[in-house]
Amino acid sequence: MRTHFKRWTKYQAWKWAANHPWHAGCNYTPRYAINQIEMWHEATFNRLVIAEELDWLVKCGLTGVRVYLHDLLWKNDAETFFANIRAFLDLCGARGISVVFTVFDDCWYDRATYGIQPAPVPGLHNSGWVQSPGDRVLADPDHWSYLEAYVRDLMRTFGDDPRILMWDLYNECENFYLPSLSQPNPTSLFTKAKVLARKFTGGYNSELLLIKAFEWARTENPSQPLTSSVYLPIQRLKATVLQLSDVITFHNYSGAKSLVKDIKKFKQLGRPVVCTEWLARPSKSLVQTHLPIFKEHAVSCYNWGFVDGKTQTKFTWKDRQSGDEPKVWFHDLLKSDGTPYDAEEIRVFQELTGGKSKS
Repeated sequence: MRTHFKRWTKYQAWKWAANHPWHAGCNYTPRYAINQIEMWHEATFNRLVIAEELDWLVKCGLTGVRVYLHDLLWKNDAETFFANIRAFLDLCGARGISVVFTVFDDCWYDRATYGIQPAPVPGLHNSGWVQSPGDRVLADPDHWSYLEAYVRDLMRTFGDDPRILMWDLYNECENFYLPSLSQPNPTSLFTKAKVLARKFTGGYNSELLLIKAFEWARTENPSQPLTSSVYLPIQRLKATVLQLSDVITFHNYSGAKSLVKDIKKFKQLGRPVVCTEWLARPSKSLVQTHLPIFKEHAVSCYNWGFVDGKTQTKFTWKDRQSGDEPKVWFHDLLKSDGTPYDAEEIRVFQELTGGKSKS
């Protein structure tokens, strides 16, 4: 347990990194869940499906998962939510899988409701993914007391759990753009106007919540590092994220040259670097090209998606509700029955991570 509440020094960050050597993991949502709420909710949390998929994950050579939480689960039934987190950690720990938990998220839709979630819209990428806490909550900082209690409770309960690798406190802060990509014409002036409207009706408080989340978490003194990822060149926000994070994390869905450029740029900051989102096959973000780069530069990584399921992230951000199988998958490694989308990709994971079991 740390004895101060400031950002880790570079020495502390590298000491942590020395105990957590290079690995490859994935962003994980079980196939039965359209979003974070359906993954964890009492009525839908499914240990058997998760156990099966984690077994597949180990056979593929992966040893880590990045998983999203949601504030409404804690607000409505913290006891069950934490019990399910413990069950998930038990399943991961038994298989040697480390966990990165993501707490807040500005991506996709501001329509989170507690309870049974809607069915996916056929062919639409992440048609049911929901923001946490969402614009309506962001617009009213005077009512953030429950968010503070939520973050503090997470840190007090799980802040010394060795199965948790780190806390990603805020995913893609100020990402106002993704919902526009699901519109019929994402480049239209009307769609762009809606994006700007979101920014000025609540989203502008995202950076404030980001700062507060780090403050709340640090005062509970977790033994795991805290981070938030750089994902777009918004200089003001990028500076804030980099000043707060113990370990530098970033997202890259572009080709190999862009990835190497990002790695070299972030390594100049003198802290461990982790890529928490990558893999977009149509954009040349590929297993065969990128995984060797991550290993060469000792940058642990988490590709987006593992098993094809209700999130439908095999479709691109701009696919339009056809439901037909895409010629080239965007994200994800396995089909819903556990067979690989591309067996060569799995061979690369197994070879580079040392997880060579193909049974």
